[in-house]
Amino acid sequence: MTVWGIIFFIIAICVVIFVHELGHLITAKMFNVYCHEFSVGMGPKIKTMFVDKSGTEYNLRLIPLGGFVQIAGEEIDKELDKDVPKDQKLDNKKWWQRIIILFAGTFNNMLLCLLIMIILSVTNTTPNMFNGLLITESSNFFQAIVNGCINFWNLVEYMFISLGYLLTHGLQNASGLIGIADVANQASQQSLGFQLFFVAFISLNIGIANQLPIPMLDGGRIVLVLYEVIFRRKVNKTVENILMYGSLAILVFIFIATGYFDLKRIFNW
Repeated sequence: MTVWGIIFFIIAICVVIFVHELGHLITAKMFNVYCHEFSVGMGPKIKTMFVDKSGTEYNLRLIPLGGFVQIAGEEIDKELDKDVPKDQKLDNKKWWQRIIILFAGTFNNMLLCLLIMIILSVTNTTPNMFNGLLITESSNFFQAIVNGCINFWNLVEYMFISLGYLLTHGLQNASGLIGIADVANQASQQSLGFQLFFVAFISLNIGIANQLPIPMLDGGRIVLVLYEVIFRRKVNKTVENILMYGSLAILVFIFIATGYFDLKRIFNW
């Protein structure tokens, strides 16, 4: 792993997570949901960049991987929410507003991927990967835009096919954080087009993975909202807590398992 490879990996992850969380922030504010904080990075807070007129803090945190937006009504910290008006809490908003807010991160990730694929097509720098899956030749500007959209759709199809393969064949073929870092290191030594493609591909991966029906993820929370709409009652809190902690255990297991398989591939164990 080179120094530039590490830096590129951090930049790519930060950009993708920033775009994702920005989607949640924008739609939450659009529906007048109070947001306590929007942070780039994880861990201890380094600096508050500014506070907007609604009271949202925009912070930098120590660990430059990821980020988050803390939205009132997510019940992560009830004490923090105690002074927030009921009508500004996420769990008191209309069901369709909650779904839009929960899906907005994925939408932004997909939009970032689409824009990058169009840029690569217009500049004719799309990497020729996935055995001809991507279209690289364009006769004019309009055709380049169309080809960029086709390339984006091809990637979406490829993602769902890959996801289906993982569900039927197991995690040994999946890449975790270590594997992504290794690919980022390889991408950092390639052309700018290849590096942008890596960002687009990771953005799409994170966006789609976030919609899996796992309660700790946005997709799982959307399922809980839909349950409430269909059965006209909220999920029992005890059941919800069991689902949340159970899904957290699943995510930790996936993280450890994919890390193990990543190391096996990298070091040929």
